[in-house]
Amino acid sequence: MSKGEQASRQRIGPNDIAADIDRSAEPGSAIGWLARALKERQKTGAGPLTILSCDNLKSNGPKLEAAVTAFAERCWPGLAPWIKTNTASPATLVDCIVPASDAVHRQRVATA
Repeated sequence: MSKGEQASRQRIGPNDIAADIDRSAEPGSAIGWLARALKERQKTGAGPLTILSCDNLKSNGPKLEAAVTAFAERCWPGLAPWIKTNTASPATLVDCIVPASDAVHRQRVATA
């Protein structure tokens, strides 16, 4: 999720994550959305996956995993062990953050 998308959704604060606990079937935050998606994967047996955080934050993967796991445990008791067994959230380092594309940039790419 890009910074622009986060801002446009205006769903990036801790209050929004807390509010999603009451509406876990239709979350608005990225944390709620990820937890809901993992619940669906568990339900359908879709198997393991890696969630790769591109936040420029020290220990971004473990912090993301902790947030998603805590959220999931509040909404769906018992999901946390499945997350720990079936997901990986490695720490990453973002070397370059590319700004969002605009119409001029997309046109340049289309004509290249």
